Amino acid sequence: MRRKGVCYDVGRELEGRSWRPDFRPGEVRRELEIIVGDLHCTAVRICSADLPRLGWTAQVALDAGLEVWLSPDLWDHDAEDTLAHLVSAASSLAAPCPSGSHGRTSIAFFARRRPSNC
Repeated sequence: MRRKGVCYDVGRELEGRSWRPDFRPGEVRRELEIIVGDLHCTAVRICSADLPRLGWTAQVALDAGLEVWLSPDLWDHDAEDTLAHLVSAASSLAAPCPSGSHGRTSIAFFARRRPSNC
């Protein structure tokens, strides 16, 4: 399958500040409609430190027919905090799919390790 996708931020945090302090579900739904309808994307990587936002947005994206890649980002934290966050994300976001997901019932997690020289 050939993918065309974008990275969509619903609340990354850096130095205690959210890049999207106001989360408006109607606005998020409309932006995902634009990603599908106007940009003709088939996939979206959803980024956020806020797990409930990540889960809600993933469900809306699945309902819109997108392939979803979750990126539960946690910047400015040590390895132990980051690992705990990823484990929490995996367990809390493991099954947000079933209803109306256009046959897509899986979500991929995306995480990368920061190089040791940074």
